[in-house]
Amino acid sequence: MELKDLKGLGPKTLTKFNNYGINNLNDLILLEPKKYISYNLNKEIKFDLGLYYVTEINIAKVTKMKNSSVMIIFIAKLFNKKYRFIIFGKEYLVYMLNKYKELYLYARYELEKNYFNVNKIFNNKPNEIKVIYNFKDINDSLITKLIKEAFPYFKAPNERLPQDIVSKYKLLTYDKYLILKHFPNNDDDLKQIYRRQIYEKFFWRSFFYALLKIRNNKSKEKKEFSLIKINEFINKLPFKLTIDQEKVINIILEELQSEKRINRLVEGDVGSGKTIVALIASLATMLSDNKVVMLAPTIILATQHYNLAKKYLNDVYLLTSNIKEKEKKTIIQEINSEKPLLLIATHSILYSDINITNLGLIIIDEQQRFGVIQRSYLQKKYPKCDTLYFTATPIPRSLAMTCYGGLDLSEIKTKPEGRKEVKTKLITDSQIPKLKDFLKEHLAKGEQVFIVCSQIKDEENDLWDLDKASLEFGDLGYEMAKISGKLKDKEKVEIMNKFKNKEINILIATTVIEVGIDIKDATILVLLDATRYGLATIHQLRGRVGRGDKKSYFFLVSKSLNNERLKILETINDGFTLAEYDLKYRGPGEFLSHMQSGFIDNDLTELEKKIYKYANDDAKMFAIEVANSNSDDKYNKILEEISTKDYENN
Repeated sequence: MELKDLKGLGPKTLTKFNNYGINNLNDLILLEPKKYISYNLNKEIKFDLGLYYVTEINIAKVTKMKNSSVMIIFIAKLFNKKYRFIIFGKEYLVYMLNKYKELYLYARYELEKNYFNVNKIFNNKPNEIKVIYNFKDINDSLITKLIKEAFPYFKAPNERLPQDIVSKYKLLTYDKYLILKHFPNNDDDLKQIYRRQIYEKFFWRSFFYALLKIRNNKSKEKKEFSLIKINEFINKLPFKLTIDQEKVINIILEELQSEKRINRLVEGDVGSGKTIVALIASLATMLSDNKVVMLAPTIILATQHYNLAKKYLNDVYLLTSNIKEKEKKTIIQEINSEKPLLLIATHSILYSDINITNLGLIIIDEQQRFGVIQRSYLQKKYPKCDTLYFTATPIPRSLAMTCYGGLDLSEIKTKPEGRKEVKTKLITDSQIPKLKDFLKEHLAKGEQVFIVCSQIKDEENDLWDLDKASLEFGDLGYEMAKISGKLKDKEKVEIMNKFKNKEINILIATTVIEVGIDIKDATILVLLDATRYGLATIHQLRGRVGRGDKKSYFFLVSKSLNNERLKILETINDGFTLAEYDLKYRGPGEFLSHMQSGFIDNDLTELEKKIYKYANDDAKMFAIEVANSNSDDKYNKILEEISTKDYENN
């Protein structure tokens, strides 16, 4: 049976599935749910989202919002006591609350305000567990129905984990996991799914780095270069390096001159000056008659690195998918020559047949946005080449050492002199008119503004999308443009160049601008629907402003001011401190990719820590076994499957 033969799957829906990379029954069944909602009925008031059964419902107030939605305040009886409930949504909810005097509410109790914030209303008890696949244009229940129909025609792949490990920890077998992840019956099933997912995810990550470390024990040729020329370059910089920058540079220079292959992760907060460290490492490598490749996850970031590198270094080239064919041929000729150079590219170079002679250093910027296979591809092709990874997503040191156990780790915490702290303020949607007055004031001074939305297009959830934000802020009287991952690369670059050249004053964007955008006159960023983002993403976005010498502002817009997680951003500007807080507040799942989303629960935090430790130890032992048997290539497919996807299409 083929995908198109499943009942209820018409040509239009089939095309939608194909657009998401689901082309056959295997793709459908191997699909990972994004999260699960447990609709077990609460027997007591909890502060997290839960299902509550209420009676004696009476609407107290209905307020019409600007965007055709309503805010409803109602009183209802719960556990023999009356409470206040608030819900935002469409007007049909008024009818529903009036018609049914007994309802099930999926809600969160706000202790300080003494009311329930309602997320969803049901007139009948919902299914105990709801599986969320999170496709905007395909219904979750349709996906579940199709998967159920497809299963009899599906042959489960072989177990991916070593069998003795599955038995040792009583993990779900892979075939059982594939069924249960789509059809969980209760919370115990969710915990079993979670244990399997998190163990496997972490096992293969640790295995990859352990195997990499074994490979890196092989020697390379020492790089010989003049430290005098390096110091001359540093002394000519228009700014003074920070203590942390100097420390990391000295370590890298020493390692470049050694016989040990470099495999180092450099963690630095937004605005800490990681790029100049990368350029100094590049200069040293080029002085030793070697080439350097710097990979960036997006064309916008690659172009920005190229423009900066050209200011400081000679023989810098940019190779991305939007480079014209004639120019590309010229660049490839240079790459094939013997001369040392710096090539800045996106990951598309991984899939080209370009062979770079004398490659001495690979720099992978924003390494968390490249998959495991992407990160290792060039290393396999050039086995004696040094590798530096850079990330602007600070991770608590204890967790970083566990996540990247096969890498040496350096941190850049100190900020360059003159870097102004960004003033962060949490506001509500109702304060937007006042915010617009503030924006006008600063736009009049020649400053620029980012306005970030969580959605490109939203028709159901009453969220800010690009069109809605453009309509709201369009009356400011300044040149405005919209940018998202759906635009062609050429269009994105053109818009960013116009913004940089101040032909555009206000940029309405999705998180496509999260990484590396450096606009000196952009002094204000407004983040709409701020509760929908993780702290790491919010902090990255905050790093898009405050990059010049002007005072900068970051506004978090939420429906309520009563949010501890967002409030903490008003007082903490340091990414490492924020990461420690996020680890304590949410547990480690946030740092370990999308596979754990929807599972993080307070009672699992200790379990997570145990799983990390056991998986890490097991993976190291298994890597030694695999390396000794020379069978590591057969695990590449597994690594590719569990690899974190790049975010070029945000």
